[in-house]
Parts: sequence; C-alpha cells; structure tokens
Amino acid sequence: MAMAGGLVAVASSASASYSDPFVRVQASSANGSGSFLVPLIDVTINPNGSAIYILPAPVDIVDGPNTIATLTSITAFARPLQGGLPNLISLGFTFRAGSADTTFIVDSTLFTIDPIIEERANCTAGVSITDQNGNGAMFTGANPSGQAFRTAYNGVAPGGTQYGSIINSLAAGPGGSNNMNMSMPGGGLFDPIGDVQNMSTRWEFVLSATDQVGVTSAFNVIPGPGAISLIALGGLIAGRRRTR
Repeated sequence: MAMAGGLVAVASSASASYSDPFVRVQASSANGSGSFLVPLIDVTINPNGSAIYILPAPVDIVDGPNTIATLTSITAFARPLQGGLPNLISLGFTFRAGSADTTFIVDSTLFTIDPIIEERANCTAGVSITDQNGNGAMFTGANPSGQAFRTAYNGVAPGGTQYGSIINSLAAGPGGSNNMNMSMPGGGLFDPIGDVQNMSTRWEFVLSATDQVGVTSAFNVIPGPGAISLIALGGLIAGRRRTR
C-alpha cells in the first residue's frame, strides 16, 4: 500500500526541470552559419512547473556581413503532468531563409519529468511554406530518416530512444503556399513506450532560399492504464487515512 501512495506522489507532482538552453536554433547555408540560443534565464517558469518562452522581436542569424536566416517568431512551451493533461513539449516558429537554401536545426530543452510507469506517447506536427521570390518553395526533412520532426525520450534528440519521426517534404508553386499536418499514431491515440525519465524534440530541415516556413509541434507523454489505476488507488488510500 505504501508503494501505491508513493507512486501517486511522484506521478501527480508538478515538479520538472529543464536543460539550458531552453531552445537552440542553428542555421547554415552557402553563406555561412550561426545560431540563436534561448537561455533559461529568459524563460518564464510558472508555479505549476510549466515553462514558456516567446520571442519578443525578429532576430537575424548572421555570419559576418551575411544574413543566414531571419527568425520572425518562436513560442516554446513545456508542461509537467497535471490531472488529465500530459507531460508536453510544444514548439511553434516562423523562419525565413537567407539568399541561399538554408538548413535549420531546432532543438528543444531536455525536459526531465517525474518518472511514472507504463507511459504512452503521441506526437503531432504541422508545416506551412510560402514562396517569397516567385520561383516556388521547397521544404525537405533532413534528419537521417528523411523526416523533419523527431521526438525522443531518455536522452537528448537525436540521441536517446526515438519515439516518432514525421514530416518529410513539402513544395509550393511560384507565388504560392502549401501546408502539411501529421500525427503519430493518429486519431488522438497513444502508443505504449515504457518508462520515461526525460523527453526532447528536434526539427531538422532544408528551406529554399528567401522562402518562409511556419511550424507547430507537440510531444505528449501520459501514464498508461496501469499507472492510472495506481494513482486512483493511492488517492483512495490517502482519502481514507485523512478520515481516520
């Protein structure tokens, strides 16, 4: 019985920790390379353990006199397990490539969560691209599997144990735009993945010169049915103890 009560205390806690930096953006092209970091000191940590960062103004990534890319918006959010809400890493951004095709790598924080048993996971991602120079736009996944969005647990992506890898390529015609949305496993379902101590995400893709990309993504981890039963049992035991 004491074990069940202990599991409840861990699984329902709002505690969490985040690696520094909270977000890392790397951009490279034939014109050079550079990076943009979001240190934890710039992140708002809320009383419930969640953390959020919103880019206050557009930022250019430069290499000497060359603008490699422009980061027009970034919103990053992470939240520990709370009631029916899952452990979550979400990321949204809008970038514009410089005058050459640009490779972007966007890494989330390593989000350390309270360990719970029999976890389940899902991930979702959306991409929209817009041609800005009249010759069409192209977005291409650049991680080893040819996908753009990767999720991992028990290690920092692209290391650790990979859960999902989704979104490959997307094209738009001259002066046009296009979008794609994917989820794994789909239909609002969750895959069993075992024990999880931490979670992270990585975007890695190539964007055609001068064009714009907008991205949204989420990686969710929740307790499995066995853990939920233990949480309920622990709550019942704790309630009985309080009434004695």
